[in-house]
Amino acid sequence: MKLLLIFLAIYFCFSFFTYKDYGATGDESTERRAAQDLSRYLSSPTSYDSIINYNYNDKINVTFGHHPLVTKYQRSYQLIQNYFNFKGYYEWGHLFNLIFGSILFVLTYCVFFIEYKSSKKAIIPVIFLATCARLSGDIPTNNKDVPFATMYLASVLLIYLFSKLEPNKYLKILLLGIVFGITQTFRAVGFSIYFVYIIYYFYNEFIEGRKFTVSKIANFFLELSIIVGFSLFISMSIFPWLGSNFFANFFNLLLDAKSFQNWDDTIFFAGKFLYKADRPWYYLFTWIFITTPVYILALMGSSVFFVKKLFRNKLFVISTISMFVNICLYLAMHPVIYNGIRHFLFILPMIVIFSGVVFVYLLEHVNKKIFRYIGILIILNISLVVYDLYRLHPYEYIYFNELIGGIRGASGKYELDYWGASYKEATEWIVKSTDLTQKDFIYACNVDYAVDYYSGKKFFMTYGYPEYANYTICDSENEMKRNYTGKILYEVKRDGVILNTVREHEKTK
Repeated sequence: MKLLLIFLAIYFCFSFFTYKDYGATGDESTERRAAQDLSRYLSSPTSYDSIINYNYNDKINVTFGHHPLVTKYQRSYQLIQNYFNFKGYYEWGHLFNLIFGSILFVLTYCVFFIEYKSSKKAIIPVIFLATCARLSGDIPTNNKDVPFATMYLASVLLIYLFSKLEPNKYLKILLLGIVFGITQTFRAVGFSIYFVYIIYYFYNEFIEGRKFTVSKIANFFLELSIIVGFSLFISMSIFPWLGSNFFANFFNLLLDAKSFQNWDDTIFFAGKFLYKADRPWYYLFTWIFITTPVYILALMGSSVFFVKKLFRNKLFVISTISMFVNICLYLAMHPVIYNGIRHFLFILPMIVIFSGVVFVYLLEHVNKKIFRYIGILIILNISLVVYDLYRLHPYEYIYFNELIGGIRGASGKYELDYWGASYKEATEWIVKSTDLTQKDFIYACNVDYAVDYYSGKKFFMTYGYPEYANYTICDSENEMKRNYTGKILYEVKRDGVILNTVREHEKTK
């Protein structure tokens, strides 16, 4: 426990020193407005007048709006975040995200401590997770995918924990129902947790040498049906759209999760802009391969040599089942995903747990001299990752590993600052280095609200009309789409790679 406390002390110090560094990113403004709408909705009884009330940012009759009775996203986390961030400062929201993000590390530590009863071994996956930049780098600003990843990990932890203990049946149903209920409506892929639960149950019975009988299996599925029923009650309680018309909306939710009809923009992959129909089946696997630290990939790959010996390790098996189930669903349903690995951040803790178990196995079974070399190589790679994150700050989430050549190797081939965090730095440069005022017209290719926020509303923003602007702020991928040619005033760079460009040019209208 002492090692975890030391890690958390370092983590919280880092959080309090850096939370103002991170820029407001894509969807943060939308999520805040939706949370405010939800808060307003919950504060008064439902009536025609309360639904149509013009205080809502997104009315009930707005197509694809975020009114609680229209939106297909449940926003319990954003509601809590908005409650504590009552001033509406993005910086406060980022600090709240960082504090909440510590739960990921605590859960990862706990699951290993339960398995190995060793604080030293339990801290290993915590370090792995901290260097898994595609997740840890998203913690400050991503209030959608990181909370889901946290709840999914909590669900897996409970399944694992109850297999080690003999809990009270009612307590088990209560806890699993609550956690599953929250998890499954953060993202519809959260329903995959039931497949994990079922497969792991049969594995656990087999590995414990228990006989399968009709009555035992029937009792299991009866208990599962109660958990499912209770979890759906929890989901309806926190998700107004689902609760308003459960049967029709539930199936619509599952279908929409596959097609995601609201989104059909381009994705930048392997140097090309592709629409969703053009995205290759290996999109997700490529992103995992080029953004996961090499030492983690190496540990995962080495597991093939002793997978039979790890078959009795329940932690190894449940992480494997979690990855296997979700990868199979991805291949079978071919859902629309974009922004790299963002929609599958929740499997990264499973990857970390998997690689952590392999590392502990090597520690316990490999010749000490050989393991010393393995340890040195891992420490060297972790050092390289930490150095990369230092150079990328506050854009840690755009990390690429050495296999692709870091962000230099990924530049011009894959999305970099898809969240638009670099618009903060570009805006602050304009405010500090120019004398632009409301007489000057500025167009931002993405997260224009962030430019307005960080400039203190100093400029006139030409929302959606670049032809009226004489200055543009644009991230690298959007620059490629638009082919802007104006004079470059400033470039936001990391490791020599351009993330964002400020240009001056003539108005075309």
